[in-house]
Amino acid sequence: MLVQSGTRAYRDSADEDFLKNLANGYRAVIKGSTHHAFIDEIMLPLPEDRRQTLVGSIPRPRMVQMTSLLVCAFFDVYLQKRSSASLKDVSLRFPEITLETSK
Repeated sequence: MLVQSGTRAYRDSADEDFLKNLANGYRAVIKGSTHHAFIDEIMLPLPEDRRQTLVGSIPRPRMVQMTSLLVCAFFDVYLQKRSSASLKDVSLRFPEITLETSK
């Protein structure tokens, strides 16, 4: 599973090639996030004028909740053998998430 920001600093075909070559794969794009929203920088007390540029427009608790639920659902599917519907449920719960599959 790829989890990506809505604004990527560069564009190339590596992630598209990776996804299309998987028998079972997912890409979750989180609109309103930046690359730094996936690291501990999201938790720093940043000034509001810098927050949007550095981590995006999603409030910190919501971003942490989205990424945590995505990762947990992914591992539930592949380690606990649960239905992939749990991943779709997470994406339906948060309109910022666009979920694509390799199938």
